[in-house]
Amino acid sequence: SLVEVVFCLLKGELPGAGQAAQLQQILILLANPGPRHAATRAVMNASVSRTDPLHFLPIGLALLGGEHLGAAQVRNAIKFLRKNIRKDPLTLCAQLSQELQDKPLAEGEPMCVAPGFGSCFGGVDTFADAAAQRLHKSFPDNEALAWGVAFVKGMRNSNLGWQMPGIAAAMFTELGFTPNVGAGLYQLASSPGLLAHAIEIGRAIRGDVLVKFDGNGLGVA
Repeated sequence: SLVEVVFCLLKGELPGAGQAAQLQQILILLANPGPRHAATRAVMNASVSRTDPLHFLPIGLALLGGEHLGAAQVRNAIKFLRKNIRKDPLTLCAQLSQELQDKPLAEGEPMCVAPGFGSCFGGVDTFADAAAQRLHKSFPDNEALAWGVAFVKGMRNSNLGWQMPGIAAAMFTELGFTPNVGAGLYQLASSPGLLAHAIEIGRAIRGDVLVKFDGNGLGVA
């Protein structure tokens, strides 16, 4: 399968059944960053401006390599998990949360307790939170994910939680991927969604798709 080939290319061996199942689930979860992500908006703008479609993915992946909700954050989150997974998650969360409160933040700067954990658009990312809970239920033996679930419990009163790079990092850590491999795989996994958004908005602009608006201002094809 494609999942087995990807795992083999990056690890030099075929995955076990459990490893293949976990990799498949995280690749599906990451396949569409969504229209609010900066990388998605970049490829949509590129499509609207009639950029050569061959450049959609390079543009999107460049944005997806950033620190905020990007591959650099995945790399840092894997390093964070590797370093702290043997520590008590609630004690560490309390310590880092206090440090965050004492740190002055620039206007609009997202709050980040640790790489992969913090605020998303001013609050808890409910999609990421639900995804983490579902993955934890499906793979209860995933040590990195279980540690992250416990770590997040310590920041509930602060309106903070999982960020998507944190979930990716937990899954990649459990699968034994290095920080650099995890960062690249995060970009690779997100490529289908970036391409789909660019193609969709391009078709709408060219008139291939007729968009009308109903009484509530919602677009319907």
